[in-house]
Amino acid sequence: MDSMNPLGRVREGWDEVAAEETRLLRQKSAAETARHFLALQREFADWLRETEPLYHEARNAAMTARW
Repeated sequence: MDSMNPLGRVREGWDEVAAEETRLLRQKSAAETARHFLALQREFADWLRETEPLYHEARNAAMTARW
């Protein structure tokens, strides 16, 4: 891979980032996860309201998708 390509360098390390994210998320309790989710909703509430008509279907599908 071209070492001068910053995007390529990000892609090279992405597996490590994903593994660390998974490890950290597994350490959280259900209550911590819920608090984090609600904090994010508060932070983005205005934006979510403004864009709701545009992304309603996609958001609902994402929220109900099985992982």
